[in-house]
Amino acid sequence: MKINVPLGDRYEEHLRKFGVEFPTKEQQDAISVGSTDQGNVTYIVPGIHPMYDIKPPKGSANHTPGFTDAAKTEVAHKATLTASKGIALTALDFLVDEEFAKQVKKTFDGGLHLKDSM
Repeated sequence: MKINVPLGDRYEEHLRKFGVEFPTKEQQDAISVGSTDQGNVTYIVPGIHPMYDIKPPKGSANHTPGFTDAAKTEVAHKATLTASKGIALTALDFLVDEEFAKQVKKTFDGGLHLKDSM
């Protein structure tokens, strides 16, 4: 997974406006996320792998009955809509903010980290 830091940071900025709280970057890096085909895509175009909390029961990892039950709740529905808004706003920023788009592209071309692209 080649995460584009400017895209991820912008997504996080948008979600904070909706009241979403995030773990520290260190805590985020420690979360085991499994695998995704999205990882392959990020080697062709800039991308992120946004995750959000649907409040499953403690100990209910992805693809478990507890997680499946949690995915059907109003809490999960609202979280999905909020995450979707954050993705859409980040994409809109990329399309209308030329400087942001340049930063995203430069980071993608230069490596994994924002500091590498400056």
